[in-house]
Amino acid sequence: MDPERRRRIEAVCDAALGREAGERAAFVDVACEGDGSLVREVNVLLAHAQSSEGFLETPINSVAASLLSGPHSESLIGRRLGVYTIREFVGAV
Repeated sequence: MDPERRRRIEAVCDAALGREAGERAAFVDVACEGDGSLVREVNVLLAHAQSSEGFLETPINSVAASLLSGPHSESLIGRRLGVYTIREFVGAV
């Protein structure tokens, strides 16, 4: 993708995210000045940005510290770390 096009997509997306959710679609249509493919690309990026809101809202080191500060005999398998689930023991030092 052309770097200038990518910058434009990101700029429109960032500006749209600064607006209320109900205003975003109309804003994107106006900001893209009739360029349908630009609208689609911005909307894809917006969808990804909205689905990742809150991702690692709590810093990962805080979550890890709270998980690891508990009793060491307790297995962490099956526990969640943010959006991740610990599936198996890999190793220890």
